Amino acid sequence: MARLLNAALPILLLCLPAGCREEETAPKHRTVEGIIERIDADNAQVTLRFYSDKRQVERMVTGTVTPETEIMINGVLSSLDELRIGERVTVAGRVQGHGGDQEVIAVKVVVERARTIRRQAATPGDDPAAGTPARSPEPTADGAGDADRKGTSPEGAAPPGDPAAPESQS
Repeated sequence: MARLLNAALPILLLCLPAGCREEETAPKHRTVEGIIERIDADNAQVTLRFYSDKRQVERMVTGTVTPETEIMINGVLSSLDELRIGERVTVAGRVQGHGGDQEVIAVKVVVERARTIRRQAATPGDDPAAGTPARSPEPTADGAGDADRKGTSPEGAAPPGDPAAPESQS
């Protein structure tokens, strides 16, 4: 039994450093914020232009989008075909390989687009400055439209106290 341990110990010691090297080659995770320069939907790749603080220069990087990549646009789960060239994005990914054989795999892509507020179509007579719609031009029960009724009593006379009202003679 002692002979077996003496023979196995050197083999075990040789394997330990190899295990440490595997940890060194584990993928590095990185987050980059930049502008989309190119989208290659056929190969599921996106090219991003970003500023490298480390090198003090603008750089380009191309990453692969996988089916597992989470693409979020304004907080909504989206897809590669919804991304647009020129958009500002934040990409979290992992770098695999060494030297010139490095490959970037996108894990998460986040886009925050400016949100537009949709207004209802304006109707004729709306006052956009006041934010109020015009009165209805439809006739009322007495046959007069709201605009016709403005400043008049139901009988067609000016309301009491109106300077245009004829003074009553008593």
